[in-house]
Amino acid sequence: WGANMTHNDKSNMTIIGGTRGLGRWFAEHLKNDFNIRITSRDESSGKPVAEEIGVEYSNNNIEAIKDADIIVFSVPIEHMVETIREVAPHAPEGSLLMDVTSVKTEPAEALEKYAPKNAEILPCHPMFGPRVPTLQRQIIILTPIENRSPTWLPRVKDYLDKSECEVVTTTPNEHDKYMSIVQGLTHFSYISLASTIRKLNINVKESRNFSSPVYTIMLDMVSR
Repeated sequence: WGANMTHNDKSNMTIIGGTRGLGRWFAEHLKNDFNIRITSRDESSGKPVAEEIGVEYSNNNIEAIKDADIIVFSVPIEHMVETIREVAPHAPEGSLLMDVTSVKTEPAEALEKYAPKNAEILPCHPMFGPRVPTLQRQIIILTPIENRSPTWLPRVKDYLDKSECEVVTTTPNEHDKYMSIVQGLTHFSYISLASTIRKLNINVKESRNFSSPVYTIMLDMVSR
């Protein structure tokens, strides 16, 4: 899915923050389909990761995107808006800017505000962590902004379909509403359970001797 085809007919993908977590996962798993370049805050830790994965490295975010077809922002949530503000205005004409944050309203607004009008934007949220082996049967939520990804949205969907990935398309607001339940409420309920067990001062290991199947499942989730 490349706009500017390179010497080997693969699109250029720059992952901003590609040394850990999901950014690294994408670098490792998409390097056969794209020319990948990753960036990091710290060259001494970032460069060895790039060498290990077998992708390019840059310690300058703006330099790293100058010939990018696709720019993926994969930095911690607290740095996301500020990183988009710093890097997005330098995106090449016709390129696609994406972020992989678990909340969508703020990054989507930042992409809309700071990306050039001649580039496209497509905020997304992969509903999996770096432990999964492939994209197959994983859910990726796309939250396109009206009229901001006419060329790239069909290409991205096509690529994800071919990867047998489950694609869900919604709005940033709708996404955040459901995430507050799916992630927020789930975490809240398990934290409540763990906190109550701790306050009761019971021996968790011992409690497993009295376990029902549901209690076992809950304990396994809490410890995870």
